Amino acid sequence: MPTPEEIALQRIRAAAERGDTRLDLSRLGLTALPPEIGRLTSLQSLNLWDNQLTALPPEIGQLTSLQSLSLSFNHLTALPPGIGGLTRLQSLYLSHNQLTTLPPEIGGLASLQSLNLEDNGLTALPPELWRLPNLVSLYISFNPLPEIPPKLWQKKDWKELGLGGLQLTALPPEIGQLTSLQSLDLSFNQLTALPPEIGGLASLQHLSLWGNRLTALPSEIGGLASLQNLNLEDNGLTALPPEIGRLTRLEILGLHGNPLTLTLPRRLLKGDDGQEIFAFYRLIWQEGRPLNEVRVLFVGPPGAGKTSLVHRLKDNSYIENRPTTLTVETHAIPLGARTAHLWDFGGQDFMHATHPLFFSARCVYVLALNVRHTYEQNRVEYWLRTIRAFGGDSPVVVVGNHADAQGHLLDLPQNRLQREFPNILAFVQTSAAENSGIDRLRAALEQAVESLPHVRVLFAAPHLRVKEALEQEKTRRDIIPYERYAELCAAQGIDDPADQATLLELLHDLGVVLDFRDEHGEPLSREGILNPNWVTEAVYRLITDHEVRGAAAGQLTAEMARRILHDYEAPHRRLILDLLQRFELAYPAGEAWYLPNAMRQDEPPEAAAEEWQSALTFEYGYSQLPESVITRFIVRTHEHIADDLVWRWGVILAWQGNRALVRANVADRKVEIRVIGPRNTRREMLALIRGHFEAIHRTFTEGRAQGALEIHEFICPPQYPGLRLNYRDLLTYEKERVGEIQPVWNGRLLRLNVSELLNGFVEPEARRKEVSQMEKSIHVEIHGDVKGGNVVIGNENTIQQHIEHSFNTPSNPDLAPLLAQLTQAVEKMLAELSNEEAAKARKNLKRLQDELQEPKPQKEWYSVSIEGLIQAAKNVGKIGGPVIELAGKILKLLP
Repeated sequence: MPTPEEIALQRIRAAAERGDTRLDLSRLGLTALPPEIGRLTSLQSLNLWDNQLTALPPEIGQLTSLQSLSLSFNHLTALPPGIGGLTRLQSLYLSHNQLTTLPPEIGGLASLQSLNLEDNGLTALPPELWRLPNLVSLYISFNPLPEIPPKLWQKKDWKELGLGGLQLTALPPEIGQLTSLQSLDLSFNQLTALPPEIGGLASLQHLSLWGNRLTALPSEIGGLASLQNLNLEDNGLTALPPEIGRLTRLEILGLHGNPLTLTLPRRLLKGDDGQEIFAFYRLIWQEGRPLNEVRVLFVGPPGAGKTSLVHRLKDNSYIENRPTTLTVETHAIPLGARTAHLWDFGGQDFMHATHPLFFSARCVYVLALNVRHTYEQNRVEYWLRTIRAFGGDSPVVVVGNHADAQGHLLDLPQNRLQREFPNILAFVQTSAAENSGIDRLRAALEQAVESLPHVRVLFAAPHLRVKEALEQEKTRRDIIPYERYAELCAAQGIDDPADQATLLELLHDLGVVLDFRDEHGEPLSREGILNPNWVTEAVYRLITDHEVRGAAAGQLTAEMARRILHDYEAPHRRLILDLLQRFELAYPAGEAWYLPNAMRQDEPPEAAAEEWQSALTFEYGYSQLPESVITRFIVRTHEHIADDLVWRWGVILAWQGNRALVRANVADRKVEIRVIGPRNTRREMLALIRGHFEAIHRTFTEGRAQGALEIHEFICPPQYPGLRLNYRDLLTYEKERVGEIQPVWNGRLLRLNVSELLNGFVEPEARRKEVSQMEKSIHVEIHGDVKGGNVVIGNENTIQQHIEHSFNTPSNPDLAPLLAQLTQAVEKMLAELSNEEAAKARKNLKRLQDELQEPKPQKEWYSVSIEGLIQAAKNVGKIGGPVIELAGKILKLLP
């Protein structure tokens, strides 16, 4: 088989014999261009894209008739001086190489009109560039340029400029002088505002501002009379100025990823039709107003004084030795120009498991700490990680209460905490007793509220009327059927179910109503939308009842439920209990219900039996261990509890002749799993247990909770007590064919066979699947109902389970199928693109696929690839529609 260089040489010779004016040497894998290329003095177009060239031969300068030269997607580190001899060259494509400088000879390209230098390593541009008389198109995106040379803005005849990914924080007013400019790409910079002079670009047809930090647009945007395509996606825009409605030629308006889309109907957002969006916004411009409401959640350990702080903010009242809060109290107060709904949560450990019910995004969190307690006593990181798990990147104000003149002050590693939790907006010291620091707290809360974009988003009157109608409904009933909600929406012209769902999600986050959903978007309260006060009152009555927490040790009989919820109808009591089970806070057994977090604290004697010392042992180690992890596990596996052997921190299970001890140690931040029984089936029981924990862990590690917890897995060989080996490391050793490891145990150097060690815990086939998932950074979706021994844990029916299998990336279970669909759509689109455009699309797709295989995809990388695919799709008309739609969906699912 001929080498790439031999193939190229054959084509060069054939072209020379025929006197060809075009030559395609793309995608050959060339590492060097034959010097014979210099013979083609009549050549007008040379395509060398997507090879492995690191340099060009000097003979390239002999191609004096060349008009188009494509060198994109190579490994060029420099250009030869001979490049300046190409005096007839009009188009030069050098994107996606490794160029760090350009030779001054580039100034000899007197005919050059278009130059593409995107995605190189250029730190400077030569002054000769600005003297090229015919250069009107320049693309320099994604180069490490420290600044844009002022001469760029002084050249007034530009038609196309690509300035994406250059970390620009501002545009100079001189941009308004570029009156011939037709296309301007400013995507993926750090722009927070646009200068009013932008309105002077009367010839501009395409403007991309994707991925900046814009929170508003100047009214002068309405002066872009020729604009056809405007991409504003992934910014912080909360409104559009009315003047933008003057853009009568605008066909495509991209708004995904902006807060203002909260009020934009999905059909409009999906279609990107500029004129339809303007028609909708005219209603908002006429009568819209911001919602001006936000939830402020006070959380933290018991004794921190949360309730006292709330009352100081509410009416400046203070009660000495105020009783401990054993529920959730709510209060509405003015906070600047907004209304804040304060939710005061009890901090007792047994109440932590209720956090998933009431923590959400689009809230402000106040973490109240007791300055007289130590860092560990306040469990600072536990609370911050819990907020991240259920509130995403919602702003946090950390308050050190009980500060006084005697030296009790907030003592925290503030710089480190803000690095690890960048959503911390302020640290404030207060004393509710002495009424000090309250004004500073109020100011910090006002700042935090203003940082939430949704409080400034303009809502059309129909949305506001639906909210008001729901408030009225709550005064008449505590369960509002979904059909009734749909009627209220339809009465205001909100007919699309997707738009109704978007509005309902916002109203849930605001605490107007509660609409709990599972990981698949299905409602947990199928009877309808719930009145928050009605739900919280019932839940906290049950979990704080003295009998339930005392003599009953977590058992809740029907008679007790009637007593506790005496003013709730029987069907409603059942609904509350079902909701507790769906949130994995309680489980039914016989005629009673059991609340694990109210059970006895001490382990039964069976948990200390010697038989567990030789058990198959697996452990999870946590950066912080949420108490709800073990509670949820007990609820999920309650049908397999052996002889009622269950307590607050653990359980003993029985399954097919095996027994398992599963217990949590909050102090050591670990969960221990010990399995005894027949050797041929105990691995299967361990797999079942791990499946449940993986499902629980995903709620702390995926989606908006990504990064909330670090979780490590360990195997503990019973013959070496105290030895803990990182399970993922062992899988990597096995994959890399490392046969033996030598850990140190009790002062001895051991020699352990990796595969034999792993065989005792996990079947080889299951390990191969785990390794495959590790390589793809894709998790197995494990749906965890335990019904008659049927547990959903994998994709093969090997342990008498019902199997339901899906792969998903770390951030969302819907991502993998969307990525597969996008790949197919891009492949169909490639035939409509030029060679260079197709190459760019392929590379963007490959980069996107690679980035999404990372455990934590980086926005600055995947967003560039998505933008590139969408731009390519917009150039091919209808066939690019699926690519635009799918790329937009993927972007919305990413963190």
